[in-house]
Amino acid sequence: MIWNSIFFMTIIDLIIIVMCFYSFYTFTQDYKLLKKLRWQNSVLYIILGLTSIGIFYSIDLYTMYVMPLFTSREQAMKAMMDLHLNASWVTTLFGLGFTVVGLCSLVSKLLPETYNNLRDLQVSEAQIRQFNFQLGTAIKERTLELETTNNKLATEIEQRKVIEQKLQHDALHDNLTKLPNRSFLMTEINESLQKSKTDQDYQFVVLFIDIDRFKVINDSLGHHAGDTILVEISQRICQTIDNLGRVFRLTGDEFVVLLKNINSSQKVLQITNKIIEQIQLPIYINNLDFFTTVSIGIVFGRQPYCYDYEEGIEILRDADNAMYKAKEKGRNRYCVFDQTMHKEALKTLLIQTDLKKALIKEEFILYYQPIISLSTQELIGFEALVRWNHPQEGLIPPIEFISLAEETGLIIDLGNWVFFEACRQAQVWKKQYEKAASLKISINLSGHQINEVNLVENIDRICNLTQLDPKFIRMEITENILIKNHQIINDLFQQIKERKIQICIDDFGTGYSSLSYLHNFELDILKIDKSFIQRNLNELKTIKILKTIIDVAYNFGMDVVAEGIETEQQSKILQDLGCKLGQGYFFGHPLNAKIFEKTWFETEQASLINY
Repeated sequence: MIWNSIFFMTIIDLIIIVMCFYSFYTFTQDYKLLKKLRWQNSVLYIILGLTSIGIFYSIDLYTMYVMPLFTSREQAMKAMMDLHLNASWVTTLFGLGFTVVGLCSLVSKLLPETYNNLRDLQVSEAQIRQFNFQLGTAIKERTLELETTNNKLATEIEQRKVIEQKLQHDALHDNLTKLPNRSFLMTEINESLQKSKTDQDYQFVVLFIDIDRFKVINDSLGHHAGDTILVEISQRICQTIDNLGRVFRLTGDEFVVLLKNINSSQKVLQITNKIIEQIQLPIYINNLDFFTTVSIGIVFGRQPYCYDYEEGIEILRDADNAMYKAKEKGRNRYCVFDQTMHKEALKTLLIQTDLKKALIKEEFILYYQPIISLSTQELIGFEALVRWNHPQEGLIPPIEFISLAEETGLIIDLGNWVFFEACRQAQVWKKQYEKAASLKISINLSGHQINEVNLVENIDRICNLTQLDPKFIRMEITENILIKNHQIINDLFQQIKERKIQICIDDFGTGYSSLSYLHNFELDILKIDKSFIQRNLNELKTIKILKTIIDVAYNFGMDVVAEGIETEQQSKILQDLGCKLGQGYFFGHPLNAKIFEKTWFETEQASLINY
C-alpha cells in the first residue's frame, strides 16, 4: 500500500517536471520572440503556475490526511519529506514564476494600447530628447547668425546715416565754395521773417552780393580761374562778417549774407563797406594779380515798407533790385532798398503781369517819328516806335517795358507784331498818299529776334501778307548785337540785303563804338546817339568827334542820321559837319498813325511843326 502511494506520487512528480520543462521551453521560445508573444502561451503559463502551486498544496494535504490512513503517520511524513521536499519547492518556484510571467504577458495582450502607448511614450521621449538637442543646436546657430546679421545691419544703418547726412548736406550746400545754397537760404530768411513778426525787437538784414563783370573774367581767364576767384571771394566774405551772420552762395557769381539779430544800421553799413574793401584786394592766380569789385543790395527786414512781406523770396527779390541799382550807379558800391524802390518794384511787377495780357488784348500801338533831310527839310522816311496803351496807367513808353519783354520772352511775339503792323501801315499810306510812295520805314529789331533761326522767313511772310516791297524797309539794330557771332551775323545780313532791305546801326556811341564794326559788316546807315547831339556842340572836342564819325561813315559808303535834334542850331551845326539826315523833337514828336498822316500827308506841303 505504501509502495502504491509512492508510485503514484512519483508519477505525479514526473508529470509536473515534464510540464515545467515544456513550459520553460515555451517561455524561452516566446522570450526570444518577444515581439511575437502569443496570448495562448500566456494563459498556459498561468495554468502551469497555478497547477504547480495546487499540486504543492495537494501533496501537503495528501501527506497530512490521506497517507496516515494506509500507514503510520510518521512513516508517511518521513517518506514524503525525503522524496518530495525539493521537488515541491522547485514546483512551487516554477509555479510562481510562470504565473507572474503569464499574467504580465496576458495583461500586455489584453491591454495592447497601454503597452503600445508606453512603448510609444518611450520612443517619443527619445525623439523629444533628440529634437531638443537638434533644436538647441539650431537655436545656437540661428542666434549666431542673427548676431552676425544684426552687426551687419547696424553697420549698414550707420553707413546709410552717413550717406543720408552727406546727401542732405550736399542738397543744402554748394559743391564749389562749400557754402549753404539757395534752398538753405530761403529756409533761413523765412524763419527770420516769421520771427520778426512775433518779436518786435528782432531785426535781420539781407545783403545781395554780385561780382562785377564776372563774365569777362570767365571768358578771358577760363572757368577754372573763375572758380578760384569765387572760392577766394567767398572766403573773404566769411572772414569779414565773422560770427555776425551766415554767407550763402545763390548762383553763379551771386552771394547772399544774412545778418540776424542786428539792430544797428550803421553796423550793417560798416560790414558792407568792409566787404567791398576786402573784395578789392588783388587775387593771385597763375603768378598774376587780378582785381575785381562787387555791387551789393541791402534790405532791412524791419522797415515800414516791408511789413507786407509774406515770403522770403520777396525780400530776396528786393535785395536783387537794390543790387542792380548799385550797378546802375557805377558798380563797386552798395544800395539800400528804400520805399521809392519798393514802389518802383511793385510797379514793375504789375507791368510784368499785365504785359503778358497786353498782346492778347491788343493794347500795343505804333507811333511814327519823321526822318528829315537836313538840307531840303523834306520828309524822307519815318521810324515806327511801339507804345503800350495800358488801361490803367495810360501810354507807357518802351523804355519801361522792352527790357521786361526781353526777360519774359515776349519780345519775339511783340517784335513780330511791330514788324507786321509797321509794314501794313506803310503799305496803306503808299496806296493812299502819293507823298508816301518813296518813303522808307525804319523798324527796330531786338537781339532776340536777330537770333531767331526763322527771322528771314518771317520777313518774307510779312512782306507777302502786307504786299510791301522790302526795299522800303530799314532794319535798325543796336551795335552790341554785332559783337557776337560775327560770321552768323554776316550771313544773316547777306540774306537781308539780298531782299534790298537796308541795315541801320542804332544809338551809335552808347556801346562799344568800335569803328572796326563799320568795316566788318555790310551796313547802310549809322544813327548817331542823341547823347552826342545834346552835348554842348560849341565845344571843339565834341565837334571833332562828330566830324570823325560822319566822315568815317561816308568813307564806308553809309548814310548818317543824327538823333535827338531839338534846336535849329543843332540842326545847322550837324548840316555844316556833313550830316545829311536828322531826327528829333525839332522836326516832330512821335505821333499815332491818324495824326501822323494828317500832319505829313494831308497838307498841301508837309510842314515841320515842333510838337
